[in-house]
Amino acid sequence: MSPTLYALILTVAAITMIVLLLVTSRWRFTQGYVYLSFMLAAISLWCIGGAMEVLLEPLDAKKLFSALSYVGSQTVTVFFLLFVLQYTGDTSMIPERHRRILWLIPSITLLLVFTNDWHHLVWSSVSLHNNDPRGPAHYARGPWFSVMVIYGYLMMMIALYTLVRAYRRQHRMHARQMQLLMLSAIAPWTGHVLYMLRLPLLHGYDASPLGFALTGPLLVFAIFRYGFMDMAPVARDALIETMRDGIAVLDQYLRVADINQAACHMLKLASPQAAVGHSFAELMAHWPELEAFSRRSIPGSITLETPGHHRSPSLIEVDLSLLNRPGTGTGRLLTLRDITRRRQIEEALVASEARYRVAAEKTGQIIYEYEVPTGRIIWTGAIQEITGYTSTEFNTMDIHRWEEHVHPEDVALVMDRLARSIQQHQDFTAEYRFRRKDGTYVHIEERAGFITPPGHANNRLVGIMSDVTQSYSLKEQLHQSQKMEAIGRLAGGIAHDFNNLLMVIMNSADFLRESIKDLPDACEDIREILHASRRASELTRQLLLFSRKQPLKRTLGCVGECIANVEKMLHRIVGEDILIEIDIEPELPPVLIDTGLIELAIMNLAVNARDAMPGGGTLILRGTSSAISEADYASMIEKPPHRTGLYARVDIIDSGTGMSPELLKRIFEPFFTTKGIGKGTGLGLSTAFGIVRQHAGYVAVASRPDRGSRFTFYIPFSTHAVPLATAKEQVYAHYQGKVILLVEDDPSVRRILLSMLRNLDLMVLEAEHGHDALAKAKAHPGSLDLLLTDVIMPGMDGYRLAGHLREMRPEIKVAYVSGYPRDQLNSSGISDDTPLLSKPFTRDELIRLLHQVFDPESARTVNPA
Repeated sequence: MSPTLYALILTVAAITMIVLLLVTSRWRFTQGYVYLSFMLAAISLWCIGGAMEVLLEPLDAKKLFSALSYVGSQTVTVFFLLFVLQYTGDTSMIPERHRRILWLIPSITLLLVFTNDWHHLVWSSVSLHNNDPRGPAHYARGPWFSVMVIYGYLMMMIALYTLVRAYRRQHRMHARQMQLLMLSAIAPWTGHVLYMLRLPLLHGYDASPLGFALTGPLLVFAIFRYGFMDMAPVARDALIETMRDGIAVLDQYLRVADINQAACHMLKLASPQAAVGHSFAELMAHWPELEAFSRRSIPGSITLETPGHHRSPSLIEVDLSLLNRPGTGTGRLLTLRDITRRRQIEEALVASEARYRVAAEKTGQIIYEYEVPTGRIIWTGAIQEITGYTSTEFNTMDIHRWEEHVHPEDVALVMDRLARSIQQHQDFTAEYRFRRKDGTYVHIEERAGFITPPGHANNRLVGIMSDVTQSYSLKEQLHQSQKMEAIGRLAGGIAHDFNNLLMVIMNSADFLRESIKDLPDACEDIREILHASRRASELTRQLLLFSRKQPLKRTLGCVGECIANVEKMLHRIVGEDILIEIDIEPELPPVLIDTGLIELAIMNLAVNARDAMPGGGTLILRGTSSAISEADYASMIEKPPHRTGLYARVDIIDSGTGMSPELLKRIFEPFFTTKGIGKGTGLGLSTAFGIVRQHAGYVAVASRPDRGSRFTFYIPFSTHAVPLATAKEQVYAHYQGKVILLVEDDPSVRRILLSMLRNLDLMVLEAEHGHDALAKAKAHPGSLDLLLTDVIMPGMDGYRLAGHLREMRPEIKVAYVSGYPRDQLNSSGISDDTPLLSKPFTRDELIRLLHQVFDPESARTVNPA
């Protein structure tokens, strides 16, 4: 065979495949037409590559087009197998999820073919056949060649086996079609075997693409001519046999004219052949109810249990239809349906609904189905628990009556959201207050969505209503706690800035007073300035108490003694129209407290009680030991993690005007007051609250309008001993001559501190920031006894400055001043035992700090708790 003739045959074959590809692309009704199209395309590519290989003379060109032809040859067998599997419907041979693995070997082969010059696994060598540049090249087979050939044979054998299986189970009318299909599978296999045997007749030409070129037309002809898998004749033959329902046809003499296998199984008959022609009455001697039903002369249906002693008998639903033909009697068509499973499902559904109803009731939810067009609602679940109505009463409630029970402030928003949800067929969610039968309101969270029952429009809303009153209350308490915390942070920040200003005002006024002692009128004005400054300092202290940032000086004390001390002052404050009663439990255990602050808290609460009794009344102060009661626990803004253990309990009870629930939510907010202008700062209750919380205690309030109020706070007991503070004023003459490095970024405060220190006959080096301080310390030739520095400064804070100075001068002592409270400075490295003065402070307090630094043994202080 000449190269030109071989190339011409392959070209014609390729063109034929392309034409067939265009034809089959329209057969979208044919199972597997996509794989068939890809197979035809692969054959066309194989033929074109083979034709170009024999026509081109350069060896490299032959190798290139041979490699391209392998794209077709290595994929065509897989496409053929996938087509056969899809077309015959035999998906059990190779399931869909495992079909990707079929492409593993072809993918590896194509990679090796295009890189063969590097490894020679497919072709160990390639040369011209008989040194003739025209015609096919000679390929010496490499190790991988056998693998890809065997794999191709395997694909074709599986395809052929699949076709044989289909042939055996199909109707005989498909025999010729199946023969053509099997021939289409054998043709390329035969051509490749001839090529592998290297028969002289082929002169080195590969007959495989010619075999596949024959496969394509055979497949197309078989599909087009015979209508492969045409199930219409088969369906006509097997319609009754394949039905799950039993079918029995009786003639006018009630003999069995036809019956399917399903009916035989239900009626306990051996086979259709054994039943046809026999009397139905004889066959149903064991089932007289069914035999009697078959004699009826009118259509109908009946449900019967299968005869026999079964633990769980089957239920058979039988439909009787009459068959009337002119000239003959009336026959009967019996349709038998096993409804055992359906009945079990129905019973299970009823049980499931009952369980669901009980579950809904026990989980505290109301479940409803709202029929939008009629406004009718079906209710179930925990109706009485949530609404107070019985199920019978509530099931008469339609959409309009439900709307009447929604709180007037919520109804507009809820109804607008419901209307929008219905209009747009979207989920409905809402939170609102619902009026119970007793007139009280509960907080309801409602969620619903549309369902579309079969045969109905999308007009049913199914949802649940949950009582979230308790969680709503907890959420409100959380918001209140967060608000108090935020205001506390704000108060701490204001106090810091204000302290720097007061530091300058107080000490500047003090210096001025000393310099003009001989001017009485001016001294009086300065005393007013100092008095106002001290009042401002007390206001700042109350802000810090509220924000829990004021350092405590705790000692072991008794809340009973605090109440007794406050009583002495109260008699002068509350007036004669208020009766004060004191009730203190004897031998109360000690509590670790700052007694001055606890007395301030009791005083503030007592003064608040006095203001609530403008027409007189009774004020009770009570000190006991007690666990936290359940009622007090519920009314606390901030709650302890548990209610176990004993606390020192202080009650301040008045018989005054009381407070509404709305007012109770805000009483501990700073600057909130119901008193007139100039009659209160609004810091009394917030200060008391801050003091108690700083002592790790908790505050509870109970009040009702015109019923008086009770403020109760709990402080945990403690048995730890604390050293008592010593207030020792000593002369400071022996501190004269000490060298102090003063660092303060605020110029006004730095000037005041410089004056105070120099008035104490101390040598002072001043610096405005950390880097300036390091430079002056390095330049100072003598010793440095003390670093007195602000903590928070730009560039370098006081703690880092102290670290750098200790490296330069290990002997230097360190003390700090700051407008921030001590607990806000812990992150800056300031521990509880570090000497620290909180602004504003006086010269005497500065002297005590110096005494603490230079003589700590004789200047014991209380460690902050």
